[in-house]
Amino acid sequence: MYSLPIMRIRLNQLAVFVVALALFGGLGEPLVRDAASADVSFLSALEDVPLMPGLTEDKAQGVVFDTPDGRIVESVANGKVAVDRVKQFYAAVLPQLGWQSLNDLAGDMAYGREGEVLAMTVRLVQGGVVVRYAVSPSGQ
Repeated sequence: MYSLPIMRIRLNQLAVFVVALALFGGLGEPLVRDAASADVSFLSALEDVPLMPGLTEDKAQGVVFDTPDGRIVESVANGKVAVDRVKQFYAAVLPQLGWQSLNDLAGDMAYGREGEVLAMTVRLVQGGVVVRYAVSPSGQ
């Protein structure tokens, strides 16, 4: 079970995420019509990375390793959403959770936070997109 300070951080992250979802609706059709009723979830392998509404995590593809230098985590999600919407969503939400953008090249995104790098690839596949998330120590 989480200690009180960690629970408080998680609740703060959740509140920021819900507010970001409510504000994000200005980019075309709203992702969340009512922030109070938003079903907010995070990736199971990356509890500090939100799962965009419309994406479904493939938990069987998740991998978690702890190393002396930090954690190495991979996760995959897919859904019937546009590549641009995925990129816009994470560009709006991740900075509010402390992730700083490092680049955005050809569908690949990278964010850094507290000695870690979150690399994300978004690929168009038949019927939607596949998003791959990978967290590793920033020195790797």
